[in-house]
Amino acid sequence: MLNVIPEVPERIIRNEMVSQDLFKYNFDATFMIDLDGKFVALNSATTGLFGYSFEELRQMQISNILLPEEKDRLFRYFENSRYHAQWFETVIRQKQGSLLDVEMVVFSIIANNHFIGIYAIARDIRDGKMLKEQYKRISFHDSMTGLYNRTYFELEMQRLENEQRSSIGLILCDVDGLKSVNDTLGPDQGDALLLTVSNVLKASTDQKDLVARIGGDEFAVIVDQGDLSKMELVYNRICEALNDYNIQTPELPISLSMGWGFSPENRNSLTELYKEAEDNMYREKLLHSRSMCGSFVAALMKALESHDYISEQHSDRVQKSVTLMGTALALPNHQIADLRMLAKIHDIGKIGISDRILQKAGPLTPQEYKEIQRHSEIGQKIIELVSPLKPIAGYILKHHEWWNGKGYPLGIKGEEIPVECRILSIADAYDAMTNDRPYRMALSRVEAMVELKRGKGIQFDPKLVDLYLEIIKKREFKV
Repeated sequence: MLNVIPEVPERIIRNEMVSQDLFKYNFDATFMIDLDGKFVALNSATTGLFGYSFEELRQMQISNILLPEEKDRLFRYFENSRYHAQWFETVIRQKQGSLLDVEMVVFSIIANNHFIGIYAIARDIRDGKMLKEQYKRISFHDSMTGLYNRTYFELEMQRLENEQRSSIGLILCDVDGLKSVNDTLGPDQGDALLLTVSNVLKASTDQKDLVARIGGDEFAVIVDQGDLSKMELVYNRICEALNDYNIQTPELPISLSMGWGFSPENRNSLTELYKEAEDNMYREKLLHSRSMCGSFVAALMKALESHDYISEQHSDRVQKSVTLMGTALALPNHQIADLRMLAKIHDIGKIGISDRILQKAGPLTPQEYKEIQRHSEIGQKIIELVSPLKPIAGYILKHHEWWNGKGYPLGIKGEEIPVECRILSIADAYDAMTNDRPYRMALSRVEAMVELKRGKGIQFDPKLVDLYLEIIKKREFKV
């Protein structure tokens, strides 16, 4: 009947894909069918409408109650529901044999991006008012936040355009870095962030204002019949609420790029108003991009520090060392800036490694050592998500490569290794040797310098080791 996909447990269909309130307390026949057309769940109203008992329906397929001439048409509706909700009228045959005209609306059930079944509401066509209201509610609201969705937003904009309202204000909002949060901290954290934004917007607006989620990370606020001061008031309320949230939740701050437009006495079309707000929003997003990436990376680094995987003092010392080396090599300023950032975030991938391995006191097993090596690749993937830092992502991948080719993960050697990585490996190793670790005492400066010399041509670039040792001697700099 429908295209076959991998089987999904019934509990997923019951617990995660549909609203329990709509299912359990619905006065209309409400049921779910799988891709074979079998009833997998139904409410008591379904037994009343179809005339079969609960046990009988659980052993039946939807095709058993459809008229032969209706089956193909209905199966097309079921198939098309994977793209949009389908609303139609049909005829069913009840258990006692009588025919009944019904109105039905069907929605797709999606799990892990797979179409796994149908969620349906049906009722006697003689009284379809309640069904239409439920369909309207589902059609015009975002399921996660409860806000109006883009469909309703566009209809409302068209209504306001047609009515030629005296003054209209529009605020467009884009959640900065949502993809980064989803990809690194998980979709649950991303959903929580979106819910926080929706709550901030609702709390910052009046009841007569319309708040909608119009995209994955985009929201809109229509301020109807307000003047310019009202627009500024709403905008400032949102900014203040976000600031309060970020003070209370510094570990994962929210950055929202906002732009607004205002049309007094309907001087501009609402298309022009939307374009004005959108242009202002994207202009602000450009300004936010670097500060947002800084906040995002800072939050991850703070998480690493809280678990004692890195220390701020270690990062500061290594940044000083690489700056001295970059200056001695007469590297351009932008390259030295990249070096400093690399020194700060090169171990960010440890956020994706098990605490059990990172905190293990004894020697690592071969499998554990292989796992911990993954932090270079994880770090690269994290930083690639933050556009302004993309040039550094490749350095993070290669910062454990050795001069003789026996490093990881690529096994490249010599000058195939970027100079930034060769500089960092020396500065990072020296700082690690000259500071206490849980499993050993610090080496003296002289002992650490001897170890660097031993690593020349093996782990480290020989010329850069000589340069680093010369810097230490000349400046008597305690790095």
